[in-house]
Amino acid sequence: MENRVKFYWLVFIFVLPVVIGSLLYYFHRAVPLSTVNHGALINPPVFVETTWATPKKWNIVYIPDVCGNRPCEKIAFTLRQLRTLLGKEADRVVLTVIVDNEAQTVKIPNVRTVVLTQAQYAALQKSLNQTVRNKIFLLDPIGNWFMSYPSDTDPMGILADLKRVLEVSQIG
Repeated sequence: MENRVKFYWLVFIFVLPVVIGSLLYYFHRAVPLSTVNHGALINPPVFVETTWATPKKWNIVYIPDVCGNRPCEKIAFTLRQLRTLLGKEADRVVLTVIVDNEAQTVKIPNVRTVVLTQAQYAALQKSLNQTVRNKIFLLDPIGNWFMSYPSDTDPMGILADLKRVLEVSQIG
């Protein structure tokens, strides 16, 4: 009798993970699992043809509502500091601020300013299927927009996500 109980326990121990794994695979939407990312994933990632994105580099793109004012420059400066915090990985990342008026350029070292027309803004917003103003985006080296953050997000969350992406990435 004792050998039979041991056998059932052994079968139970080996079958239980398969059953749990199958249930999670087929019913994963019913189980609220937390994620480790701090930004909102753009799923699926959106490829937008751009002439300004630096090829073979990760891009942090900040699109302010209005730039040339104190909050805009503060956020751009904070993002530049995030890039510095990456240490040796900082060379893999480019910081870009997109504005719609030449007078709104950001004068912070190592921060590029790109001026887009209203039509280009509208096309970008349509491609991403969301409001692009007052947000921070991450672009991969291929040109895919894959994550977005509100401009008032915690910078350490962006840093954590960026470190994780750079750690597992084979490109850029």
